[in-house]
Amino acid sequence: YTADVRRSIEQRLFVGDLLGVVATSALELGVDVGGIDLTLHCGYPGSIASVMQQAGRAGRGGKVDGKPSISIMVAFSSPSEQHL
Repeated sequence: YTADVRRSIEQRLFVGDLLGVVATSALELGVDVGGIDLTLHCGYPGSIASVMQQAGRAGRGGKVDGKPSISIMVAFSSPSEQHL
């Protein structure tokens, strides 16, 4: 998709018009979205720091709205993911 489409999606996410967005790890960089209640991580991103950075996207709005948040990581069959 184009940059314009991405900006439109981000704007709709910012104002709460979208219930969910499927994104790459790029969402963790440079986008301040406060109302994410859940992050779902499909596979291990390669470091605990990346997991924490991505999981940290959930719950930022809790300071304002008091809603709980959650992060879920689905591990696949690779040895490094099974070790987690």
